[in-house]
Amino acid sequence: MTDANEHDLLDEQTDRAIAARLGKLRSTPVDLARLRTAIEREVPRPEPAHGRRRLGWLSPLRAIAATLLVAAIATIAVVIATTGRPALASADRMAEVHMSMGSMSRTVSSLEEAEKALRAEWPQQPGLPSGLPADDKPMACCIHNLDGKQMSCVAVDLAGTRVSIAVGRADDFKIPPGSRRTIDDHEYVIDSAQGINMVMTKRGVRWICVMSALPIDELVTFTEKVVW
Repeated sequence: MTDANEHDLLDEQTDRAIAARLGKLRSTPVDLARLRTAIEREVPRPEPAHGRRRLGWLSPLRAIAATLLVAAIATIAVVIATTGRPALASADRMAEVHMSMGSMSRTVSSLEEAEKALRAEWPQQPGLPSGLPADDKPMACCIHNLDGKQMSCVAVDLAGTRVSIAVGRADDFKIPPGSRRTIDDHEYVIDSAQGINMVMTKRGVRWICVMSALPIDELVTFTEKVVW
């Protein structure tokens, strides 16, 4: 009887000890965040399919953006490199300016009208001639751009032949090599291209190019008579 009572007492003590231990476990907080971090470190979570598709679409867009960025940087570099450099007024390019006068010009009836129209478009223009040889009437004018440098242009009717006068800032244009002629202490460069003859010179702050299909000697004579 005594052995039975002792056995029952041991069982009761054991049950109480187990219950107390379980109670302590229930009250102990479990850090699931640390457990989850540890698991994800060992086993990376798979990327959702829709996420992969989205990134797949972004790849070509990133490539296009990178290409556009490189092109923009290259363009800016070219602009910076050429901004302070005079434009080369080559014979071929000036011949194109002369031939374009008919399609891109504004009709005028006097130098005063041409000057007013051009200054409204380009207030800093160095100014057209103040006088032309007798009987030579302005017929059209325009602003032309050559490598970022502007020039004022006026077309004159000389006995049925068009003569174009282009005027820009002396520092903005470089006169190309050509046949040089000095008249009354003024140096002229003579050149030709595409059937157009031209006489270039600099007068003070002005760069000047006179162009026409007229013979060189007649064109030089016309240029000398222009009043600056």
